[in-house]
Amino acid sequence: MFTFLFTDIEGSTAALRRLGEGLYGQVLSDHHALVREGLAAHHGTEVDTQGDAFFAVFSSPRACAAAAVDIQQSLASHAWAGGEHVRVRMGIHTGEATRTATGLVGLDVHRAARLAAVGHGGQVLFSESAATLVRDSLPPGAALADLGVHRLKDLAARSTFSS
Repeated sequence: MFTFLFTDIEGSTAALRRLGEGLYGQVLSDHHALVREGLAAHHGTEVDTQGDAFFAVFSSPRACAAAAVDIQQSLASHAWAGGEHVRVRMGIHTGEATRTATGLVGLDVHRAARLAAVGHGGQVLFSESAATLVRDSLPPGAALADLGVHRLKDLAARSTFSS
């Protein structure tokens, strides 16, 4: 069993246009450093990055939730190049995956990625399975709000998630 975390900067293409390659490169570098610090502090493993998106895995859903909260707080308080305000959406799901030569494979990996894709910057969406495991052990100041049942792209079953 794994807990998967996917992250993505909201509006990154527009930010690149606004800031230009030089300043956006600094924003991206700072973003990567802050995310990696949060992963390391909570024993998360970076699986992959693509542009401004991260895929990480945790053995503990509580550690994943704590990492997501810490990362969001670090991102919100950071002094960004060009006065930019960087907002990152995150999706967390706990489920099964198979380790292969190319990485972790399984529908639960896709479910976590789809959760992140429907979120808004600054939001952390939890699948029902992840929310159930962390509900009573969230970091101080964090709370879950039930967002109901939603259909995720290319996944037959509807998903219940919380923020």
